[in-house]
Amino acid sequence: MRKVVLKRKLRALQLRVELVKTLIRFLRKHPSLADRSVLCQVGEAPALYFFEKAYIRPVWTKRAVTLRLERDVPDAWAQLEDAQKRVVHADVSGLRPKELAKVLRKVDIDVKKAEQ
Repeated sequence: MRKVVLKRKLRALQLRVELVKTLIRFLRKHPSLADRSVLCQVGEAPALYFFEKAYIRPVWTKRAVTLRLERDVPDAWAQLEDAQKRVVHADVSGLRPKELAKVLRKVDIDVKKAEQ
């Protein structure tokens, strides 16, 4: 019984580590976003938060971690009801810098300002 519980807890921790590693790889690929965002906790995972605009958070989808860009919705009840409306882009992890800049402009985030 103890081995089963231990194995389950270790697996849960490993899944959280994968979420963090995905966010680390993304920030290394797009370092200019570090100036424009802060780290915050969304659910059980860390996320990049762009003040009152949006956040990028790691999400598990069919055995892989994706980084989802979602609008920031101030009303907690609206978040629960309109989950799909919040999603701006399902996975930004594989985007090139120019593609990411274009997607971020949809939520009024100008990456070029951060680079200056």
